[in-house]
Amino acid sequence: MPRAEPKFDRLRAVTPALPPDSGRIVARLARAMETALGDVDLSPSQYRVLAFLSEDGANAAATALAGRMAVSKPSITALVDGLVQRGMVERRPNEDDRRRVQHVLTTAGLEALHRADVAVNARLEQLIAFLEPGEGDEAGPGLEQLGEALVRDRVARLTAGAAATAASQST
Repeated sequence: MPRAEPKFDRLRAVTPALPPDSGRIVARLARAMETALGDVDLSPSQYRVLAFLSEDGANAAATALAGRMAVSKPSITALVDGLVQRGMVERRPNEDDRRRVQHVLTTAGLEALHRADVAVNARLEQLIAFLEPGEGDEAGPGLEQLGEALVRDRVARLTAGAAATAASQST
């Protein structure tokens, strides 16, 4: 009897450096993070806004926030409205251009972000505890490397966007 060809496994068609079900793992991790954030009364999107505004004393206009989070400006406005109502973000006029509004993290926002960081880290530590001794030691550095990759990706996209804008303005 002829031997059957092995069935194509779409999960094995992913980059060899990654587990074949990487996307599924990330989705499950996202759900674990979402649950941890729910315990501190934040959504993942709210957490991302607070995290962005905490970086290097950032304050941002709605357009910058929307671009950074890859959502529409009306969506970011609605999201920030909820954070403003809860006293976590404050809208202030831009000192250089009074027509623009900046979003600034408040003390309550910093405290909420800290509680969220603790909750997410605690959940990740719970998950890591299920690994064999020594295996968990690889999880933190792996996350750190992925974080660095995300930063480099953002910088590359911003650089490409700035170059495209400059090219279009020079023509």
